[in-house]
Amino acid sequence: MQSSCLTHIFLIQAADLRIPLDAVEVEVQADQDPRAGQPGFEHVPIYPHHISCTVHITSPADKERIRELHETVERKCPICNLLINPQSITGRVVLTGSPQEL
Repeated sequence: MQSSCLTHIFLIQAADLRIPLDAVEVEVQADQDPRAGQPGFEHVPIYPHHISCTVHITSPADKERIRELHETVERKCPICNLLINPQSITGRVVLTGSPQEL
């Protein structure tokens, strides 16, 4: 997960909710094994998994306001929602100069 996107959404929502922030720092962690997909590691996902994030906030606002901010960000962050909610993704390849798809 891109931490800059989550940071940006925290800043936008804090401004919308009029919650003062002195600092926001987002840490994102995930597991990813470079051996994934290789012989003996076929069962290991080739994509980042077990994703977690920690947001450090410095603010004079009380805990209830920060909780409100957190809930709002989780509801409105497009990247968080993309990762949390199952998606149907399709793709295609078109050879340039040819009407045929590969």
